[in-house]
Amino acid sequence: MLKFTLTSLMLAAALNANASVDLFEDEMGGGSSNDSFATAQNLGNLALGDVTNVLGGRHEDIPGGNTIDFYKFTVNGTGNFVLNLLTLNSDPGQDQYGRDPYIGLFDSHGVKLAFDDDAGIGYDSQLSHHATGPSTFYVGVTGYGNPSFAVNGGNANWPLYALSIDATNIAPVPEPETYALMGMGLVGLLAARRRKAAK
Repeated sequence: MLKFTLTSLMLAAALNANASVDLFEDEMGGGSSNDSFATAQNLGNLALGDVTNVLGGRHEDIPGGNTIDFYKFTVNGTGNFVLNLLTLNSDPGQDQYGRDPYIGLFDSHGVKLAFDDDAGIGYDSQLSHHATGPSTFYVGVTGYGNPSFAVNGGNANWPLYALSIDATNIAPVPEPETYALMGMGLVGLLAARRRKAAK
């Protein structure tokens, strides 16, 4: 338990140096379950420059540790965002293969958009996606052997993971009011030009 607590504190401090938002998985702390799309932990809105980090757990000694973890977030713009999933282990005797995660990206209807097994460091996962406008997404975290992202499945013997959602390449989409102001400005310029031409 002491190793778990120390690892959690070190990770939180390390992530805090570079992140906009640092969160803990609610279920890991004994809070609400995040085992389905309906109960996904809401990470909120991500805008240009935002990076959100979540410390989660996937071990039988952690509440909800044998189930898939779902997170929900909204992107408020267009562009690429990157998902990184890094497994953390305070036990140097455990091999990296035993900590082989899967990460999946789903649209607001639960349709799988992207999936990754080993594009990150070692057996860790990483994927990127292009948002074409403001959208809601779900991220699923599960273990090796569960490509369908079933509620229970895949290896679950890695104690902690850090999920990072990097939206630093997301450009904001102008609000309708911005378009209205631009239109009024153009009308004013055209009116001034007409008056000048009429003189």
